[in-house]
Amino acid sequence: MATRAKRKKKEDIRELKIVASGAEHLQGVFGRFVGWTLKGDAVHEEIVEAGLALGFDEEDMVEARSPQLALQPALTDVFPERKWTHEVIKAKRGATEFGVSIKSRHGTVDEDGVADTDLATEVRVFLRKGAVLEVVPPDHAEVGAIHKAFAHWRSHVDGTRYSNWMIRKLYEQGPVIKVLRGGGGVYYAPNVALAEWDRIVALTQTATPHSINQNQVTMLDEFAVASVLEGITSELTEGLDKMNDQLEAHADGTKVMGSAALSTIKENIEELELKMKFYEDLLGKSLDTYRERTDELEMTASQAMMAVEAEKAKARKEKKTAGRSKRK
Repeated sequence: MATRAKRKKKEDIRELKIVASGAEHLQGVFGRFVGWTLKGDAVHEEIVEAGLALGFDEEDMVEARSPQLALQPALTDVFPERKWTHEVIKAKRGATEFGVSIKSRHGTVDEDGVADTDLATEVRVFLRKGAVLEVVPPDHAEVGAIHKAFAHWRSHVDGTRYSNWMIRKLYEQGPVIKVLRGGGGVYYAPNVALAEWDRIVALTQTATPHSINQNQVTMLDEFAVASVLEGITSELTEGLDKMNDQLEAHADGTKVMGSAALSTIKENIEELELKMKFYEDLLGKSLDTYRERTDELEMTASQAMMAVEAEKAKARKEKKTAGRSKRK
């Protein structure tokens, strides 16, 4: 799975290189400012059916909730004011079963108004063999409501989960950036991302209750340039700061990384450099300050990789030498 993800990442970088180097992509329509308004839950099966009809791969669609993740909102729906705790139960043959205890607060208030309360277990809910729901006691008054809520959250995709999938699909197009921070956010999708965005719009309008907001950009006026420039600089700052923190933690031993993790950082730096080039061409603005930072981080990551590889080579050599001595 990790190998496939890495291969996909390299393909994305190659595609972005083509985008960043092609001036013809910057003619005509410049893109759209896009966003969406979330309105409830959608049926997962309907999303997948519509997605397949639109050419999405099923494995790349938004995923339904796992049984454990579905149990949490289900119990919150049924017991909104109760306290509940997770339990992981060790079953036979090393299998793990998951359960929760729903607890109600019981007690009395004395003559001075002081509450004497405790938490008493009201019901326990278990997931047997991964997805089979069991309620104890089985005759609890809310057993039907628990099963109904669990079935709903297993088969439905909430707005936040779907929104996160939309963001991921948008960012797979390379040059997309967030231009308005805060809840929900607004994204700038340049023309090279519009074909995929239109598929996302068609899926959203067909299989979900959510609404799409978009504004086509046919010319980069002062407002559009300022918005896009702020978006790309914010994204560059966040990305570079995060990678700088990772490399510093590696250098001081707080969180040492292997060569694979360092290689991923180098790939992320390359993606940011290509994105920078795209927006410099699009906006006619220089981002040299950020380029200096990417150059420094790329050098730091390369040096760290060489040091890690040198340590690995040294360890292999010592192991080989020790093996020879043992045979003697």
